[in-house]
Amino acid sequence: MMSLSRPSSRDVIILSAIALGTIVLYWLVLWAIAEPPHFKDRLAVVEANFAQVDAARRAPGDGTAYPANATCQGEPVAMESALRQQIAAAAAASAVDLTIAETGSPAEPERNQKLTAFTVGFDASGPYANVMAFANKLGQMRPALFADTVGLDQGDATVTFKFSGRVLCSAAL
Repeated sequence: MMSLSRPSSRDVIILSAIALGTIVLYWLVLWAIAEPPHFKDRLAVVEANFAQVDAARRAPGDGTAYPANATCQGEPVAMESALRQQIAAAAAASAVDLTIAETGSPAEPERNQKLTAFTVGFDASGPYANVMAFANKLGQMRPALFADTVGLDQGDATVTFKFSGRVLCSAAL
C-alpha cells in the first residue's frame, strides 16, 4: 500500500513556481497574438474604407452602378414635368408626332432602396429618318431612359416608335 506523505515546503515552492511560470508564459503568448503585426496600419485602412462606403451610402443614387447624370434628383412633380418637356422637345426637334401615354410619379422606395422610378410610355410616328433621329435624342437624354419594351411598326409612309420604360431617381427625394 502506498502512503501519501505531506509535500515539503520545497515541493510546494517548486510547484507554485511552475504554475506561476505557466501563467506568465500563457499571458505573454496571448498578448503577442492579440495584436498582429501592422494591426494599426490595417485598421486605419479599414476605417478609411468604411468612411468612404458610408459617404457613398448617404449620397443620392448609386454612382458606381449608373453613369453620371443617369438618375434624376429633385422634387418629383418638377421632375415629371421636366421629363415630359424633354421628351416633347426631342420629338419637336426630330419632327415626329408624339403621344405621351404615361408618365408616373415615382413610387415610394422600398426600405433601404437608393432608387425609385418614374414610368414612361409614349408613341412617336413620322418618317423613318425622323423617328431614328428622335430615338438618338432619347439616348442622349439626362436623366437616362431605361427601356422595358421598345417597338417599331412600319405603316405606309410612316414608322411608329413605341416606348415603355423608366427613369430612375434618387430615393432621397
